[in-house]
Amino acid sequence: MVVFVLRHVQIAEMSSFSACNPINTPERISDLADSFYNLPREVPALDIDLEGENLGREGTIFILQISVSPRKHTFVIDIRVTLQSVLEASEMTKVFFDVRSNSDALFAHFGIKLDGVRHLQLLEFASREARKSFLGGLAKCIDRDRLHIIKDAGHKLFDPPSGDFQYLPQLWLVYDQKHTPQWRLQVGRESQARIQLFQSTGFNGQGRHMALPPAGLASQFHIRRTTFRLREN
Repeated sequence: MVVFVLRHVQIAEMSSFSACNPINTPERISDLADSFYNLPREVPALDIDLEGENLGREGTIFILQISVSPRKHTFVIDIRVTLQSVLEASEMTKVFFDVRSNSDALFAHFGIKLDGVRHLQLLEFASREARKSFLGGLAKCIDRDRLHIIKDAGHKLFDPPSGDFQYLPQLWLVYDQKHTPQWRLQVGRESQARIQLFQSTGFNGQGRHMALPPAGLASQFHIRRTTFRLREN
């Protein structure tokens, strides 16, 4: 456990966040709760990632990272300290790049039913100019949108080897600004549907199907692009 905590503390210190707080006792949870007070509702305030071995219902969870963007704080949390009320709060928007394995692990091990989640991988898919058949990975998204990230975070802060989790806020801004409220709502619905799918008994979280976009989002994307081309002509 200590090895994981130290590794993430080092990552956080190299990022744009000014403070990294290990949460490994029940008493320290109050520090985390204070950071959640009076957060803005207009944009996502929490970026979340889980670390573990064979992450999912058959594996284990070691560490939960939460970046509170408006406070410029990163918390490294011993998952045994419960954050169920935060993770299940629908009114508090939380960003995951790919929520599926995270949701599977949290539900299988702790009975946590995620809510208020925005699936960044789906937001990226919906923001593309050209139609694609597969979802993109986080490393590819960072590489493809590095110019936007550098503009927001600065050249000195752009250091992918130090950890990709820290770039979720910049990626959110890049993709979200391309969407209408209707598309944001659609991505939100698909995000929640993916959470419920991964909580179902017997769902297989490994395989080629994991790279496919939701059928509803893919069809809406095709309709949007076709309409746009007709207007151009």
